[in-house]
Amino acid sequence: MTDAAKVRLRWSLLTLAAVALIGALVAAALFFGGFDTAADYPWPQPISWAIHRTMTNSVKVRARAVAAPERFTPAEVEAGFRLYDSHCAMCHGGPGLGRQPWTAGLEPTPPYLVEAARRWSRSEMFLIVHDGVRMTAMPAWRGRFSPGQTWDVVAFLQALPDLTARDYARMRALAGPSPAGEPRGGGAVPSQASSPPR
Repeated sequence: MTDAAKVRLRWSLLTLAAVALIGALVAAALFFGGFDTAADYPWPQPISWAIHRTMTNSVKVRARAVAAPERFTPAEVEAGFRLYDSHCAMCHGGPGLGRQPWTAGLEPTPPYLVEAARRWSRSEMFLIVHDGVRMTAMPAWRGRFSPGQTWDVVAFLQALPDLTARDYARMRALAGPSPAGEPRGGGAVPSQASSPPR
C-alpha cells in the first residue's frame, strides 16, 4: 500500500469514527434521554455563545431592510411605555423595577433592557420585538402588536436609558391602572444591587 493510500485510509477511518461518535451522541439525546430539556438548565458555554452570536448577526443583517423613523414623539414614547409596562416589564424590569421572580426559571434569563438602545439600533429593536427570539422565552409580538405599536415600544426603549426609577414610577402613576385583563409587569428591585444588572 502506498503512502498516499495509507493517508486516505487513515482519514477515512477518522471520518467514520467521528460520524459514529456523532451518531451515538444524537441517539443518546433522542432515544435515551441524554439531553436535559429542563427550562432552567444552561447551555454549555460554547453553544450559548454560538446561539447568541447567530441571533445577533441574524438581527443585524435583517434589520438593514427595516426603515426606522428618524425620531419619536412624546406621545409615541408614552404609548410604548404603556405597552412595555403591561407586557415586557415582568420579564425585563425597568428603572427601579426588577423582573418577576419566576423569570429566574428561564434559560437564558431575560435581560434587563435599560441599556438596550445603546446596544441595538432602532431597526434591530423593532425586529427583536416584532419577531421574537427563537430558543428563548422572547415571543414574537407581531401577533399582538401592530407595526405602529411595535415602533411605540421601540420609542420607549430609545428613551429608557435616560429614565430614573422616579421617572418610571411617575409614568406608571400618570398611565393609571393597567387595562383590564393585562398584568402589571415587574417585581421588586434585586436587593443585591442598587440598579438592575445588564
